[in-house]
Amino acid sequence: MIKLIQLTKRYSNDTVLAGISMEICKGDIIGLIGPSGSGKSTVLRCIAGIEEYDTGEIIVDKNCRIGMVFQNFNLFNNMSVIENLCYPQQKVLKRTKNNAEGIAIQMLKKVNMMGFFDRFPSSLSGGQKQRVAIARTLCMDPSIILFDEPTSALDPENVSEVLDVIKSIATDEIGIIIVTHELRFIRSIANRMIFIDHGKIEVDMEKDDFFKLTVNKRINSFLESLLSH
Repeated sequence: MIKLIQLTKRYSNDTVLAGISMEICKGDIIGLIGPSGSGKSTVLRCIAGIEEYDTGEIIVDKNCRIGMVFQNFNLFNNMSVIENLCYPQQKVLKRTKNNAEGIAIQMLKKVNMMGFFDRFPSSLSGGQKQRVAIARTLCMDPSIILFDEPTSALDPENVSEVLDVIKSIATDEIGIIIVTHELRFIRSIANRMIFIDHGKIEVDMEKDDFFKLTVNKRINSFLESLLSH
């Protein structure tokens, strides 16, 4: 669905991406991990088209729709939950109000938020906001969803409810790339793991092979640091 070819990105003299190449196929569930500042979020933002890159190329299949879920929700505070889900459908996909509302209700049920459709974001917990944000993304019929640290802004008691929703999505025919430090969770849903360090892909392999990998000391120490938390 998506192909990255030698992608580079710099901020002043700082090279954030140093020639990233990867292919994302239909149904891929990819855990994208690496230390802070390694370029993980920048990769997602470039794929989503909200960050410009300096050189290289991103090729997206004409039938591929990309959705993104951010760590800070990005909901419209002046709109109710149902309005947050309907507005982009009407604006971007040109759906009628009734059609948009029907799809919004389906997706709110999917993320267990149906009872909150008339509430405003300010009255929701962090976990509830993130589930609404996921529902809004699902309303746009994405082929692939990019999750950028979707639980990092949540209190611990809200994390599991959001991870459960992501896990339920992963059973559908929607590709997922997820940046997260929830290593046990990634291991339970991913079919592929990518490890980025200093703006370069160090490892890109099947999930089972990745977690059997013992020859890369850098990755082993990183995994141990995540599992110790």
